[in-house]
Amino acid sequence: MKVQLNRYKNITDNLIFISGITRSGKSILCPLISSFKKTENFTLNSVAEVVLAKIHSLLINKEVGKYLIKISYNEILYNLAIGRNLNLKKTDYSSVANHISFKSYQKRLITHENKLNFKNTLKKNFFPTMFHDLMIDPQTIIEVFPKGKILNIERHPIDVISSWKKKEYGKKYFKNERNLILSFNKNKKIIPFYIIKNYQEFLKQKTDEDRIIFMLWEINKIIKKKYKKLSIEQRKNIITITFDDLTTKTFDTLKRIELFLKIKKSSYTYKVAKKENCPRKNDYASRQSKNLVIHKKISKTNKKKLLDMIKLYDTKKFYI
Repeated sequence: MKVQLNRYKNITDNLIFISGITRSGKSILCPLISSFKKTENFTLNSVAEVVLAKIHSLLINKEVGKYLIKISYNEILYNLAIGRNLNLKKTDYSSVANHISFKSYQKRLITHENKLNFKNTLKKNFFPTMFHDLMIDPQTIIEVFPKGKILNIERHPIDVISSWKKKEYGKKYFKNERNLILSFNKNKKIIPFYIIKNYQEFLKQKTDEDRIIFMLWEINKIIKKKYKKLSIEQRKNIITITFDDLTTKTFDTLKRIELFLKIKKSSYTYKVAKKENCPRKNDYASRQSKNLVIHKKISKTNKKKLLDMIKLYDTKKFYI
């Protein structure tokens, strides 16, 4: 007898996915969005991230993957609404202790769920969630959460390369047990999922900078391909902002986000912005200095790729 997975309903439709590649600026954007009116503290869901990568890599049936993504969020958001598994470590950027409604979370923590109106919380409030590399397959996320919103952030390629280099993403990081990026072992080399099709070319790259540019280029290729598959209606669920606009034109950018999400910022948003050093002046001189250093360490082919990525960022034509 053929059986089907039970199609559970979403525990809430009010999800806001804060998307971007590693080191793109999500950790600044998440607390800002969490400071909006009727908005909960942001969550993280590494299980959903890995499942989405597995769907993309054809390692898991799409329907099974969508099922896992849905129930993982149902569990996380239910737990948040009743005060279970709260992150109380104040020095963590994702801690509820830093949220404007911390007293509400304290109440949830000590109150039995039968005495909490958690269903109203799930219905009325908005739930931001950080999601790495979501744009590798936004269609799947929109299919699971048709009323969800995807807020994607892009950062200047030079800044991303410098940050990845500092974090050793060029080579060593993928050997780290804390690495949550879906990875493969090829010829005793650890390869992240987004370059697996061209891993042999990746292994030929000589420097960390070459490897990082190669990875960013491959990620961009995937994103463009997947974005083109979205319907016009599905594209309405996505907005992209830049790290530069967020940090230098903070409140103009937040106004644009307000219109997209149909949620207003609160008075607390200004305090969060100040804590995140926003707005700030952009250090273009430092970026140019980094650019010169990077150019000395990369191949001719990667110099062209880098110039193309910078042009896409400057013109904001990310998916063309």
